[in-house]
Amino acid sequence: MNTGQSSCYKSGQFICSLHESDRALTDSARETILEILAGYLAR
Repeated sequence: MNTGQSSCYKSGQFICSLHESDRALTDSARETILEILAGYLAR
C-alpha cells in the first residue's frame, strides 16, 4: 500500500496516519480516539 505515500508525507506523517486509521475504524472507535486526542491536546 505505497500508493500516494509521497503526497501523504507532504501533508505530514501524523495527519497521514490519522487518515489511514480513519478508514479502518468504526464511528464509535473514531469518536473515542477523537475524545482522547482532544483531552491530550487540552492539557
